[in-house]
Amino acid sequence: PKKLIVMICKMPLISDFTPLLMLLEIYVNNFINVLNMKKKKENNQTKKSSSKIPVLTKGEIIFTLLIILLFTFIAYSPALKAGFVNWDDQQYVYENQLITSFTHLKELLFTPVQGNMHPLTMLSLAINYSISGQNAWSYHLFNILFHLANTVLVFILARRLSKENAIISVTTAALFALHPMHVESVAWVSERKDVLYSFFFLLGLVSYIKYIDKNSISSYILSLFWFILSLASKPAAVIFPVVLFAIDILRQRKFVFKLLAEKIPFFVFAAVLGFLTLHYQSAVGTTEGQNYFGLNDRFFFGFYGFFMYLVKLIAPFNLVPFYPFPTVGKALPILYYLSPIFFIAIGIVCLKTIKKFPVFTFGVSFYFINLILVLQFFIVGSAIIADRYTYIPYIGIFYIVGWMIDRWQKQSFKKAMVYIGVIGLFLTGMTYNQASTWKSSTTLWDHAIKVHPTFRAYNSRGSVYRNEGFPEKAITCYNEALKLNKTDPEIYTNRGNAYSEIKKYTEALNDYNSALAIKPDYLAAYANRGSLYGSTGKFELAINDLTKVLQKDPNYITAYPNRATAYLEFGKYDEAIVDYKKFLEFKPNDVDILNMIAVCYQYLKKYEESLTVFNKMISLNPKPIFYLNRSYSWKGLDKMEEARKDALIAKQRGVEIPAGYAQFLGL
Repeated sequence: PKKLIVMICKMPLISDFTPLLMLLEIYVNNFINVLNMKKKKENNQTKKSSSKIPVLTKGEIIFTLLIILLFTFIAYSPALKAGFVNWDDQQYVYENQLITSFTHLKELLFTPVQGNMHPLTMLSLAINYSISGQNAWSYHLFNILFHLANTVLVFILARRLSKENAIISVTTAALFALHPMHVESVAWVSERKDVLYSFFFLLGLVSYIKYIDKNSISSYILSLFWFILSLASKPAAVIFPVVLFAIDILRQRKFVFKLLAEKIPFFVFAAVLGFLTLHYQSAVGTTEGQNYFGLNDRFFFGFYGFFMYLVKLIAPFNLVPFYPFPTVGKALPILYYLSPIFFIAIGIVCLKTIKKFPVFTFGVSFYFINLILVLQFFIVGSAIIADRYTYIPYIGIFYIVGWMIDRWQKQSFKKAMVYIGVIGLFLTGMTYNQASTWKSSTTLWDHAIKVHPTFRAYNSRGSVYRNEGFPEKAITCYNEALKLNKTDPEIYTNRGNAYSEIKKYTEALNDYNSALAIKPDYLAAYANRGSLYGSTGKFELAINDLTKVLQKDPNYITAYPNRATAYLEFGKYDEAIVDYKKFLEFKPNDVDILNMIAVCYQYLKKYEESLTVFNKMISLNPKPIFYLNRSYSWKGLDKMEEARKDALIAKQRGVEIPAGYAQFLGL
């Protein structure tokens, strides 16, 4: 190691890898020799002893799993008291009208959310809404239950892969259940897609193993079925058919045409959803990182991710929701340049041990294949790594750990479980603490700012302040965010909203314009600038901006009432009614919007239509002002007694009746 470090320090940006590779080969050969020595020792012990690896009875399996599940539930129990957070939860749940009813099932299942198509995930969230509405407890409970079910499936998967090796099975399941890197997938409501797709993904793998071990055609068909359901839960499942090759490596199946042909149906479904996902991701701008980083940088990004996820596995400390890319335009940190060397070393070990120790190659392959789509060789999103991306990939490494413990403590299940128990208790505490940070948006982003301050953390914390009614504090957070990243249009738009709330319209307009200068098709900036124009009397400009928004996204619901209000100022009452009614398709019982429709009918002297709307409003929410407004419709129909009666109700409930109208009615 000392020679390696000296050589690295002398090399300008690792311009010549040859000496390093020579040293790495020495270390790899030494590592393999150690494995071979252990293999020979193990074989000699096996010849001397006829004892077998302990096999768990059904009762012992159930008891062991119950212990693991109990500690897992304890570790994640803080999530049951948690609410939603202002990171995608609004799009998936508390601002998502699609999940509030099953009446528009087609839209619920096939409307992309955040650039992803995942109908089963949206259906599961709709079920949660029917149970607890906008109370988060049922959403978190479902996530935890899916994680517990996935833990059982990981145990079954490891058991079948290892041919009922107890130590490997328990180790893999326990580490999967309790590792704090999985908190993000479980404690974050928006990651329902993660635990749900994994549930079907693991079922598919279990069925595939049964197919190759027992040549069961029904298991093959079942594996394909589970894979399709996994795809319907999260597009990340497209990698499933490639993962099957890792299992083939473990089983040491010969690479013949049948091996490839049996994967073709899986690849067909994966290709279709993969194409759709790329289309939707591009539409919402999640692939724009390609514009900021060149091919050379992206090459190192992928290897850095491969390395850092392993570092986080061994040392899961200072975990945060967001790990930003390096600063644009600056040289990458040295660790990025070293990461390909680490990858090559692991690759050499895999190639040299694939025949004698296929477990190692299987585990690394399983890890790498499941990560490859998020290793940022092709940039998606704005984070270099993310905790949630390890949910499935870590299973491969956990399996290797179980295998190594099994070789170390051969034929001593109880002693192995002592070590696993100690590690499990340590991980339980870490996971409990990490799950506690997801209690609310405030606790999440305060933790992130304390541990690893990023523009995303400051931006999100600022939004919390805005929602709490502290726009000045929000502006302070947005300023900190812009110090770290001056190219994010969302930060400018959010700060513009905060400025607008304290009536600093010039500063707000400048921020909206800055956002659009960075991203000319940023709908949020257009929508908020349109609202600002409406607030400052520039109604024609407001209509122009809001029309652009609705042409691009007809489901941008807040733009409809804002544009309708602008239409009112021009006396375009029919156009206003159309926009208000469009809004009601998303929120059918919004009484304030119903009131505006009824008022528009009054302007058009369509008093019968206005009465119909007023009657519905008052049945939903009998606000006193609604009685006064309905009184005007009765007057328009010359039904003075009804007009007087409604006006009197409004007056008795505290509404001030205009003096002239009160005198006209004799009140």
